Amino acid sequence: LLLFSVGDYDAIPARVARIRELLRDRPAAGRDRVDVLLMALQVAADRAIGDMPAVVAVETEQLALLARSPFHDGAAAAQYRAIALNSKGLALLWTGQVDGAARDLRASSDAAGAAGVELAQINATGHLALLEMMYGSVRKAAQLAGGARDLAERRAWRYTVQAVAAHFAQALVHLERNDLTAAEEALQQGLR
Repeated sequence: LLLFSVGDYDAIPARVARIRELLRDRPAAGRDRVDVLLMALQVAADRAIGDMPAVVAVETEQLALLARSPFHDGAAAAQYRAIALNSKGLALLWTGQVDGAARDLRASSDAAGAAGVELAQINATGHLALLEMMYGSVRKAAQLAGGARDLAERRAWRYTVQAVAAHFAQALVHLERNDLTAAEEALQQGLR
């Protein structure tokens, strides 16, 4: 975590490998919980450096682990699942795998809402709104972006990184509707 906080992302894989080596002989139940945390840390580092294929690979592995582990029944596992689906969906979107991205982002938005992971819900829903704009569905994009922005506003998260996609999608909606003032305002909120 300290390596992540100082931005030394390249050092994280070796440290994660060392932790796994130290935990090799521990019981599977305890190891699964640690593996989930290690995968979340690895994904955060991979996202930070823009290695989206690595994000897809690690999140696929993490989702499989959550599905087969005794750990998967708890509230924490539901939260990790929602976040993993969100990260995987974003990585698929950034690597041009739009259908898979839409599937995982929808699943993430639903799972995040159910698990109470609202920042992931805002992020997934905002990216779904961008996808709807790509598909040409301005009405659906407006609905999704508006919902994500409303939730962000209610929680005082308007200017979090997780809300950026919703702001940009809303700007595109306004641009499509030729409301340049509103588009500029949404764009400025996203940039902020």
